[in-house]
Amino acid sequence: MAKFESRILSIPDYVPADIIRIRKLVSADKTKMALFMNVSLRTYKKWETGQSHPSKPARRLLQILEKNPQLIDNWF
Repeated sequence: MAKFESRILSIPDYVPADIIRIRKLVSADKTKMALFMNVSLRTYKKWETGQSHPSKPARRLLQILEKNPQLIDNWF
């Protein structure tokens, strides 16, 4: 049987500056990012100010978006 090698990337811990950078990378406003991330605008704003932190699934989505910024265009 062939050996399977996992190449799954670890999930980064994004700080507010990273979240803002990704939003600017995809040329989105806070409302558009909140819609894409499927969270309220209030929650998204808290991520950008450091009042709360994205969950693991949300951080994975940020990671995917960071590596593929064009994906957001497919949703809007």
